[in-house]
Amino acid sequence: MREAPPSALRDSDLTEARSRSELTDQKRSLLIILKDWQLKALQVVWNSPEGANSGTVCEVNKLLNSGSISRASIINFLNEMKELSVPDADERTGKGGVHLVYKVEMNEEEFKKFIAAILPESLMRDVLKR
Repeated sequence: MREAPPSALRDSDLTEARSRSELTDQKRSLLIILKDWQLKALQVVWNSPEGANSGTVCEVNKLLNSGSISRASIINFLNEMKELSVPDADERTGKGGVHLVYKVEMNEEEFKKFIAAILPESLMRDVLKR
């Protein structure tokens, strides 16, 4: 059996390393403005085509490597994001009253573009107020 030439191995290794680096860079870019658990909460919503209720969203704790985030913190964060139209939410009546089911309004790529558009404007407003 013939071995692959060393240069072919290096090319494939380089491609794989670049791919891993790009994923890390993409995640890191959102972690500049979001906490890890906030990003994971949004990812749960983005990955739930049927919508994510507070119970589903609390799966964030399973995704975290350490620590635990309260259900209230996750819901409060998603409600703040809802005000920015990142996820949308439908009200559903159930046991204990009315509950929100969060659904995708903006996917991850649209969210990045949204943040890139509003962040400089928001920072400039703060600077000009001083």
